[in-house]
Amino acid sequence: MPVTGTIGLLLIAKKKGIIIEVKPILDQFLSHGKRISPILYQEILGMAEES
Repeated sequence: MPVTGTIGLLLIAKKKGIIIEVKPILDQFLSHGKRISPILYQEILGMAEES
């Protein structure tokens, strides 16, 4: 069974139409002290087609 992290779950949720955007959730993570490198942040938005 593959393991999926939080960001992977967000991308799956967007693909399935459960959430509309990933960016606001990522921004909440950052505002609550979670660390995401700027490069990874941009890659995630690209994968979510939000860049």
